[in-house]
Amino acid sequence: MTAADLGGDIAALLNGMGLGKPDGANLGVLGDRADPGAALRAKYPWVMVKFEKLTRPLEQLEGVPAVIQAYADRWRAVGGQAGEIGGSVTRSLQDLSGLWGSKGASAYETYMTRNAEGLYGLTTGAAAMADIAVATGEVAADIREQIFELAAKAARELIHKIPQWIAERGGMSPTVKVALLAAAAALIAGFLVTVASRIKLLREQLDKFIKLLGNLRRLVDAARDVLRLPEADKTGPTLPPDPDRKPKGTPEPEFGDPNKAWENKALKQLAEDGYDVTQRPPPRANGRKPDADVDGEYWDATVAGTNHNTLRREILDKVGTGPHDIQADRILVVVPPGTSDDALRKAVFHPPIRGLREIKVWRGTGPVEDFYP
Repeated sequence: MTAADLGGDIAALLNGMGLGKPDGANLGVLGDRADPGAALRAKYPWVMVKFEKLTRPLEQLEGVPAVIQAYADRWRAVGGQAGEIGGSVTRSLQDLSGLWGSKGASAYETYMTRNAEGLYGLTTGAAAMADIAVATGEVAADIREQIFELAAKAARELIHKIPQWIAERGGMSPTVKVALLAAAAALIAGFLVTVASRIKLLREQLDKFIKLLGNLRRLVDAARDVLRLPEADKTGPTLPPDPDRKPKGTPEPEFGDPNKAWENKALKQLAEDGYDVTQRPPPRANGRKPDADVDGEYWDATVAGTNHNTLRREILDKVGTGPHDIQADRILVVVPPGTSDDALRKAVFHPPIRGLREIKVWRGTGPVEDFYP
């Protein structure tokens, strides 16, 4: 076991978490005190080349408990969010189940019930993972404290023994110094055996932690399409309402097409409501051309008719299947006066569209309304 090996294990732990750099920790660096070899360095600096083998693990472990604690905080946040979303999904089943035919309601209920069950499972798993992370951080802190004490004890013994060794050899000389370094190395080796056993214990704990993280990541992946607070993903106005505000950019040519006229009017209403709208922004990296950039997000506009299958195909084409063919995953739908929401509800919820992030509705008059989520 070397310090480099330990550093690799810690790097694997952090990479295994897959959550990026933590924002901070609540505990700070545990067990962080003065250099255990400070007194030894002051008296016999030449022996530090051997003694530093004991202090390298302390450097590798510095801050690790705090990092693990930061990830514990992250998993608590994930668990709390999953619980909130699970409750929201359950409530939505009650709110939406009566809005279309019984067959559609049954399919939607089955789909969303599975989502709710997965989210509640993630809630429990994330809470347990947070507790395990805290325990792992405490193990790391305790082991670092033990290594510190072992190094401090070794330093005290060397400070006590080196004068005796010098006296036994009749004074200091280059030859005696070589012998003293060998004696110091032998004494330190005994401590290194104990340090290695402590680090092995930590490695075993980290291995278990990484495996558990892998299991929890699979839960997250299973719930990724619904793992967001409904309100958190909504685009909101960033400007005060202004009836004279127009979208930036260039409106889509209408050429007598009533649907294009509706879409342009809807985007103008969005700008009047306080949204920062740019029509016909630069194309996406895949070459597709969304209708608008709204507060930094790509949006497309469409007009709802009475045929939900036609509307669903339009939305599916806009959302695409991934980065290579997406046009926009946020849709502004015009529901002209006299047109009901039935086609839109069936198009969006029967079954739910994977990858769709947001829908807003404009009914031809008045402000734009949030529709989904």
